[in-house]
Amino acid sequence: MVNPMLVDGQLAGGLAQAMGGALLEELVYDEDGRLHTGSFRDYLLPTASDIPPFRFFHQETPAPDIPGGMKGVGEAGTIAGVSLVASAIDDALRDHGVTVTRFPVTPPRLLAQIREAAGKGGAR
Repeated sequence: MVNPMLVDGQLAGGLAQAMGGALLEELVYDEDGRLHTGSFRDYLLPTASDIPPFRFFHQETPAPDIPGGMKGVGEAGTIAGVSLVASAIDDALRDHGVTVTRFPVTPPRLLAQIREAAGKGGAR
């Protein structure tokens, strides 16, 4: 790694972005097509206080066909992280018969799913 602090920052940013996509961020339109989440007051983004601390462990593998063996990091974790959050919620609520089917998994949506599952006898 040329700059480990930058690599960790990219990874943390990707994970924060994944958490936002899984739990908070949503474009909401009304029936006339007007956007209701057009400002940061309405469009929820994760803040530093919403994100848990991360610890990263690196395994470097040089790129064999690039001079110096360098590679980019990007925002690894952005795509898979959304699915991981959904899997964690599914695991936590398995006994209640709840499965994530839509993102973001907002608290009102999740509570509605829990109540619906309970009404169907989903809680075991």
